[in-house]
Amino acid sequence: MKHFNFWALALVAIVMAACSSEDELTQSPPAPVEEEPQFPIIFSSNKGNTTRAGEITGAAAADLLGKKFVVTGYKGSQSTWADGSSIVFDNYVVEYAENTAFTTESNVANWEYVGKGLIKPAQDKGITRQTIKYWDYTKAQYDFIAWSTGKKTAIYEGTPGDGQVLVSAITPETATGEWPTTGDTHPVAYTFTGASADLKDCYIADMVTVKKADYSKKTGENPVRLTFRSLGSKVRIGIYETIPGYSVRDVKFYTAANVALAGDATDDTPRIFTTVANNIYTQGTYTVYFPTVDTPGDADNNQAHVKFEGTGDQSTIVDFGALNYTIAEEGEKTPGSVYLGRSSNAASFAGEAEGN
Repeated sequence: MKHFNFWALALVAIVMAACSSEDELTQSPPAPVEEEPQFPIIFSSNKGNTTRAGEITGAAAADLLGKKFVVTGYKGSQSTWADGSSIVFDNYVVEYAENTAFTTESNVANWEYVGKGLIKPAQDKGITRQTIKYWDYTKAQYDFIAWSTGKKTAIYEGTPGDGQVLVSAITPETATGEWPTTGDTHPVAYTFTGASADLKDCYIADMVTVKKADYSKKTGENPVRLTFRSLGSKVRIGIYETIPGYSVRDVKFYTAANVALAGDATDDTPRIFTTVANNIYTQGTYTVYFPTVDTPGDADNNQAHVKFEGTGDQSTIVDFGALNYTIAEEGEKTPGSVYLGRSSNAASFAGEAEGN
């Protein structure tokens, strides 16, 4: 596909007229003003390094994000966010489709926002169509905030059901600041509300700042690169034995402090449980905010922070899934039986394999 830079062409008409002085005859015309080229704002994404498998990019990352994310972008510095005229993208949907890169001016990485469906927060602002955006050279920087509910369904009003997450509009005006130790007023960029099982599959992105020096890179070299992180914590339980000459099987786990309660045991299913009160929430709200912005060199600069407020039912137990035993080694006493692993790098883990 051909790429075009848009320039304003000035047609200059030279008019010969009678002059009243020698100075006017010898005066040079003003030098032409060269305008900045227009480059479209384009996006790419990846999923951050949450496991030893490393960073996930391309189609694999897009699939985890449900092939879409929502972004809001402001131009200028954070001090201008309260001015609505600084907004560029207002809760825009960006969608992924294979083999679409370079088919439009705004798509170089299979991600497109022009003409995509509007969500309620954008419609509430009077937006009727998602249009192409170009870098504004009169502004020193742009800042972008984005989220994805992954393969869960995002809703914008009402009560979320199974597989749904209620998401608020992105509001940069209130996105920054430290979380107070007391009081109800706190920073909020956006919120996720729903069941814990659905919230863990949502993704947040650190704020991305693009400086003016990077606006002029050739189309395709400078997409706004967003790195998403899952709200779900990766916790695994692994068990192994190291006693020579012994094999261990039929492991039991208890869900009470008093292990003498044999009836409270479960076979081969590790669990976390609380002994004081029901304080493992099954639903609630995550608030995402950015305590430190516009502070280059600070390790926390532009980093997304989250606070969780549990609501509704509570539980005392979290299951980790069945323990995956190791197949018996050749020559063991009971052929065909399974036992715990015998080293840390061959431990018997609970639940799904790492990386899922």
